[in-house]
Amino acid sequence: MNKQEDNNKCDLKSICNRLHRINGQVTAVERMLNEKSDFTAILQQLVAARTAMDKVAGLVLESEARGCLSNKNSNLATKELSKIVATFFKVT
Repeated sequence: MNKQEDNNKCDLKSICNRLHRINGQVTAVERMLNEKSDFTAILQQLVAARTAMDKVAGLVLESEARGCLSNKNSNLATKELSKIVATFFKVT
């Protein structure tokens, strides 16, 4: 395995770990809603989960950008990166 593949593997593990934590946050919010917990606490958890998802989206974008930039066809890589960035900002 070369260094680039190793970096992508580490990024994937980090992203999956973050998604696992986000899943826990969402489950906690669901439980809080069912228990009719304090609105402020529920809102804080929702904001935290949304912020975490934004971070994951950024990490996925960064990971993909690194892959595109290593592409030998720089014109194609630039177009692909532009498409990815546009998609990211459409989502956020």
